Amino acid sequence: MSRIAVIIASRGRPEDLRLWLDHAARQTLRPALMIWSVHSKEDVPQGDLGKPAVEPRICWSKLGTCAQRNTGIEHVPADIDIVAFFDDDYVPTTNCLEGIARAFEHHPDAIGFTGHVIADGITTAGISVDEANRLVTEDEKGR
Repeated sequence: MSRIAVIIASRGRPEDLRLWLDHAARQTLRPALMIWSVHSKEDVPQGDLGKPAVEPRICWSKLGTCAQRNTGIEHVPADIDIVAFFDDDYVPTTNCLEGIARAFEHHPDAIGFTGHVIADGITTAGISVDEANRLVTEDEKGR
């Protein structure tokens, strides 16, 4: 199976990054590497992170999603097969990374994919973490 690096560009959402420790641990195919591309110490969760299944690599970047993603790419080692970018507040299904790996296996000439979004709170007041988790669980049961 492919080795996947997850890159998350974030600013001002340290608790969303902390949630990614759980998201990574629940994956049926865990990321080989998780990179948090941030601008300042305030962007990173403070305190004890415990013993995460995937230890995040923190890289410091200029502000801006593109700049932060590019900085993240600069920290990806050569043994990584796939790079996946996620928003810091995204809640993935448990087989999200496995699905990405399988998509590239079935379409080896592809250079990118986008996934199926269950719900998006960008045009509303947003979706709470509890609601997002409920929606993801409901979607997974429906398969």
